[in-house]
Amino acid sequence: MEKELLKELTKLEKQKDKLLTKKQEIQKQIDNVDNKIKEYKSYKKQYDNLEKKVNNCINNKQAEEKTNE
Repeated sequence: MEKELLKELTKLEKQKDKLLTKKQEIQKQIDNVDNKIKEYKSYKKQYDNLEKKVNNCINNKQAEEKTNE
């Protein structure tokens, strides 16, 4: 009886270790995805700012041309 308990305990501990290892691997993947998300959000913000500046320049140029007419 004790041998069976010890065997089951050992089996469960090994199973737990495997699952913890998988959890760590998955957490690394999640962290990598989070970093990519932050990077792409930064790119989007930069793009939006650049687009806004370009639009402002175009609008200013068009307004300037209208006042010169």
